[in-house]
Amino acid sequence: MKREAVISIIETKYRRYVDEIIKWIKALGPECRQSGDDSGLANVWEEWKSQMQGEESFFFEAYEDTFRDMCRRLVTTMPEDEQALLWLTSDAYFNGDRDLPPNGEELATAIEEELYQRLCAAAADEEMSSDANETGQPADFGNPLDEEQ
Repeated sequence: MKREAVISIIETKYRRYVDEIIKWIKALGPECRQSGDDSGLANVWEEWKSQMQGEESFFFEAYEDTFRDMCRRLVTTMPEDEQALLWLTSDAYFNGDRDLPPNGEELATAIEEELYQRLCAAAADEEMSSDANETGQPADFGNPLDEEQ
């Protein structure tokens, strides 16, 4: 019972941090979207969810780099003892051979990766907004090079 309580607290912290990153993504202006105004996608978060649930666009890596940077910025605001606490339920802990958390950059990188993976899972699992398009399917971003031909 005690173990489950500790894990629950850590999971709640992760959810709060992922929600914070999602707020940052949603706050990105419409000029940051890669799809056109006719896509029906309200913001960058909806656009990225569409790509996570459907087909990645040509610009997917730009989003990935931006969102990883957001995860990194959040991690750098945390004290190292909080990072160590989060590490206890991370893939780095369960897939590694360490019993104690690493220090410094290695710890921050592990938590950054965990946050990013959880952000990806949230995007893949969250329902698309009802106005994404008439069919309810993720938008087809196609290949931007096709439009030039």
